[in-house]
Amino acid sequence: MLEFFDLLPSMEFLSENKDLRSYAKNVDTRIEIGFSREIIAGIALNEKVAGLLLPDLRGSLDFNSGFMRSSLSFRKWCQDLFGYVWKGSEKTII
Repeated sequence: MLEFFDLLPSMEFLSENKDLRSYAKNVDTRIEIGFSREIIAGIALNEKVAGLLLPDLRGSLDFNSGFMRSSLSFRKWCQDLFGYVWKGSEKTII
């Protein structure tokens, strides 16, 4: 069984995205999604590199600027930030 983790700003995502539910059923996968009340950061992370986007003054993620590093300390910091937001998020499993 695979698990996907994601943090999204609202539960409306599930009602608008029927493809995600269909995918989960077709591949017999559990998808766990966490919904956060506020956007703290956008994080992309793998075993080699981490990327971080911060919100603009309106609270939306600013895709025109951010940080990307391959250092272990930055990847760990991003992983810790994700864990902090994930811990406080409202979870649902589809």
